[in-house]
Amino acid sequence: MNKPITLDNLDERVTFRFADVNDVPDVMFLYERFYGEAVYKDFLEWDAAKARQTVLDGVAFDQRPHIIALIDQEIVGFLAYIFDDSFATKPCQVLMEFYVVPEHRRSAIGRALLAMAVQEGKIAGAGAFHAPVASGMRAARSLFNLFDKAGFTQFGYMMRRGF
Repeated sequence: MNKPITLDNLDERVTFRFADVNDVPDVMFLYERFYGEAVYKDFLEWDAAKARQTVLDGVAFDQRPHIIALIDQEIVGFLAYIFDDSFATKPCQVLMEFYVVPEHRRSAIGRALLAMAVQEGKIAGAGAFHAPVASGMRAARSLFNLFDKAGFTQFGYMMRRGF
């Protein structure tokens, strides 16, 4: 069995980079896994074609960047975000999706993906980074701790009403 991925061995075991259009099929495989675990499926039906087009457009036109984590050329996690400058002089970086395959959760991969996204927000001149976490997700507590350790503070709540 492989040793767990830690901050000490992260650089030698994991490669990080921005996704490009050639990565979209592999990223979509992870999106389907993500959606299968998510609380969204209780009210919203997965649309593979729409999801693929959203990710493809976001990656191709840099409107929804995806930072990906690879082990032996296989994508094992991603973090996607947007910049919203609708109401302020500085954009707000907003987390859209964050997923690490179950076998690499609680490793240093999630922490590294988040740190890279934060760095990109700073480079872009964002005034804040908002990261909504759905409380019904099995990994919600771990995500809360990850964001807390990265200097995020809780504000507000996520509300939902199904139809």
